Amino acid sequence: MSDNARLVAVIVDPEFHLSSGEMAALSRRLLDNIRSPLVQPWGSEGAEHLLSIVDPSREANPEYVMQIAVPNSQSVEVPVYGSYWSAWPGYRLLAEWLKHHLACEVFLGSSYGRPWMPFDALTIARNDQDFIRTFCEDTGGSSYIGLPWPKNTSTGTSAAIAARFGANRFDPALESLIDILGHHRRYQGQVPIPPKGPPLAIFDVQSSGQSDSDISIWQPVYRLDDPMFAIPHAHRFAVIPTILPLADADNDDAWPLTRFLLEVLALGLGGEPVYGAASESDPASRPRLLSTEEIAARTRAYLDLR
Repeated sequence: MSDNARLVAVIVDPEFHLSSGEMAALSRRLLDNIRSPLVQPWGSEGAEHLLSIVDPSREANPEYVMQIAVPNSQSVEVPVYGSYWSAWPGYRLLAEWLKHHLACEVFLGSSYGRPWMPFDALTIARNDQDFIRTFCEDTGGSSYIGLPWPKNTSTGTSAAIAARFGANRFDPALESLIDILGHHRRYQGQVPIPPKGPPLAIFDVQSSGQSDSDISIWQPVYRLDDPMFAIPHAHRFAVIPTILPLADADNDDAWPLTRFLLEVLALGLGGEPVYGAASESDPASRPRLLSTEEIAARTRAYLDLR
């Protein structure tokens, strides 16, 4: 018997209670808009019954859910398909969605009563690092990400996902990540990288400039006239060839996987995230450095539409 994960949102305001109609609307919104592979409607009751109120009196171990309960407040559970912690990026996205739509605190538990894991800033930061480290060391490529794929990967402007590194930064790690990403793309739904071609390319910036043949794989990431590429600010770039469209207004659902790949390059290897359109037609969308604040703003914009 597997130790299935439990994702519970504890509403912090005891005066606020969701009606059955509000629960049904929230259930449909989650299922339709997030399309998480971790969330599947069970039985024949329909999508409007996806979310449920946690009732300690119906629990096999009431004390377990009472550990996170707030007196006189509702707790809402999202049925998730996965084991405890294993699909951390997917669980984090669901927790972000719940917090965005409800004034709540979210906890990850398990059917076997493992310790409740809060989705607070410190825990999220630590687990982000731990999962990315595991992903970057997974030579079998079997790490389960649990993130939704965009509806369309063949429409819109293609995205350029890359990172900037200083001199002699993480050379062995960058080289090994090429093999790691190659293993991951063999599993359908793991990473949005084409089945053929290099899963990661590394580009060394040279003060004397590059020939067109040297930088063809980097177009339009590499710009000789861009200060982002000037030494000493940059000595090397890594880019992940991807089938993802640019996460714009028409393809905003590409953002969760985009953010994850940027985190692989940033959290896993210490690079500075670079993101933009893989096209010369729109200078305003050309690849540029993304700050932590900009990444958070893009995530909020994604959640606003869901």
